[in-house]
Amino acid sequence: MFNKKAVSTLSITIALILAGCGGNDSDDTSSSDGTSDAGKSIMAIDGYLSAADVYVDRNENTVADTDEYLGLTDDSGVFVIPESDSEYDVIIKAIAGQTSDSDKAGKLTASFDFIAPSSASYITPYSTIAYQNNMSLSELATQLGVDESILSGDYVKSKADGSDSAKKIHALARSLTLRIGDGADQEALLSDSKDILTQLNDAINNGTDLDDIVITKTDDVFEVTEAPKTVEDYFKGNSFYITSMSEYYHSSDNEGVQKVTFSAETNAVSLGSDSYDIEYNANGFSFLNDDGGSDGMERVIYQSDEFALAIADQGDMTFYSKMDFTTGLDPIHNIVESDFIGKTFYYVMDDSSGDSQGTKPFIVKMEFTGDLIDFSGTEYPRMKISDYNPGTGKFELVDSSFGDDMFWYLTDDAHNPSYHVHITGVTEDGLLSISPTTMSNDDFMVFYEDSQDLMPRILTENKELAFGLYTQWLEANQ
Repeated sequence: MFNKKAVSTLSITIALILAGCGGNDSDDTSSSDGTSDAGKSIMAIDGYLSAADVYVDRNENTVADTDEYLGLTDDSGVFVIPESDSEYDVIIKAIAGQTSDSDKAGKLTASFDFIAPSSASYITPYSTIAYQNNMSLSELATQLGVDESILSGDYVKSKADGSDSAKKIHALARSLTLRIGDGADQEALLSDSKDILTQLNDAINNGTDLDDIVITKTDDVFEVTEAPKTVEDYFKGNSFYITSMSEYYHSSDNEGVQKVTFSAETNAVSLGSDSYDIEYNANGFSFLNDDGGSDGMERVIYQSDEFALAIADQGDMTFYSKMDFTTGLDPIHNIVESDFIGKTFYYVMDDSSGDSQGTKPFIVKMEFTGDLIDFSGTEYPRMKISDYNPGTGKFELVDSSFGDDMFWYLTDDAHNPSYHVHITGVTEDGLLSISPTTMSNDDFMVFYEDSQDLMPRILTENKELAFGLYTQWLEANQ
């Protein structure tokens, strides 16, 4: 199950796309204001934001217009603005399923925007709040009662260098980024900044490590919650049940569901009686050969309390869970039509036959409309299913055995008392069954197509997250 040349072909997928970085160690040829012969260097930080979209606001409308796009930030969140565009304000778009944040493992599950004036070298939640409230970073730091030199700079590096002030400023930034993602307006963000600082000061007084928490706000109530884990924190010392999401690798004749254990004392992982040395890094971990070199990389692209997803170098995607699902995941018993009606889901899957080694990543759009159609005297809600065509970049409606009259309905199987969603005219048999499980969370519905195959499958309403997973899986197979 590991991506190791001498071992098996299924991947043990693990990679925190955001393990905590320590700053940019690349050679610095810029001047004190961040400019160089090539242009102006900027850095996007919540933690370091890699693979974030960079725009310059040439028309001064504070919107990231398509023709203002410049490129992606690097692994340290850095991008060099061409000299010809250095006079414009900068907009950073962190994209769900694409962008990584060094504060956490996996790709982001929610998108957000940062903005800063052209004079700024660091594009952060602080530059965003100051910009939106028409104030300088110095004025913002004064209002918050924090060190301006840290707030306006690379506070992640300052924290790594041992600054307690930077640790608090970094914790505040993590919490504010969640509020920015929630769509809080400029006045609310400024007010929330002060309230979150109060929570952080209370945590310090209680002896809490600020690196372990994030402050969330729900229904106007602030709450101290656990901060997302890095890959090493998530996996080290824990056992997981894993299976491939590739039809071929998952089949019972190959690998099925297996248990792997990550050592708490050493950087090693074991499968059965076999043990392999690994090295954790910002994007996951690598298997090490006898000479200490890498024999393959495992990249975690999604991580949650319920499960994680990772992609191996050879193109397989693996599902990880601390819950033993060798006999199946528990079904959800209270599915109702309103859970689906009016919603659009994206299904990221392997579309290969499963008869031979290999994976064919695919993405399908499922639209559960509220329209009703009559079939044999009974009214059912209509639905549309479309396959994504990478050649045209568009979804194309699937031809159904029922023509345009594809519909769906719920059933309760007496032999397996859980609700199933049945969709007509999709497979060769004319029917696709979706059985949601309790492994589902706010990001994904985890389900089985067949209660006998035990291969978890995923649906999400988050289009950006779905395309992020699909794109990375596809690239690993090219």
